[in-house]
Amino acid sequence: MTDMLHIASWAKRNPELLKRNPELQKLMDSGEMPAGVSKYRNVRTKDPDGEIYDSGKEAVDAVKFAQAVKAGEYVLYAHHVRVTLPSGNKLELDHVLINNQFQVEVYDTKALDYKTGKYISTPDWKNKAKEFKAAFGIEIVPI
Repeated sequence: MTDMLHIASWAKRNPELLKRNPELQKLMDSGEMPAGVSKYRNVRTKDPDGEIYDSGKEAVDAVKFAQAVKAGEYVLYAHHVRVTLPSGNKLELDHVLINNQFQVEVYDTKALDYKTGKYISTPDWKNKAKEFKAAFGIEIVPI
């Protein structure tokens, strides 16, 4: 099924492929092959409380932060905090924590490119992160 997910994702961005392959369009229309495959191949995850995470890695990070609050390492944890930047752009922060010194820490779950050792992020995200830091004085740390 993974190969079909890759094809569906690619086909969604290449309508010419669907024109030339009506069978592929039928598969996508039938619901047998999901058309909304993420470009980063992440799978949305729901925890037992109904909280939705954009990926399994994000869910693991959320559990880690929630446990740190219970252990007394942090005062507060919030997940998926929406912020409007001065430019009017919207930014959704994955993990916002308040530490014991009442300072705000912000983390964003990112996939790691194992070849380069760097976190994968889009130019749009980088620009919003820079604007967030300039406006609020807080750096968003990719994890």
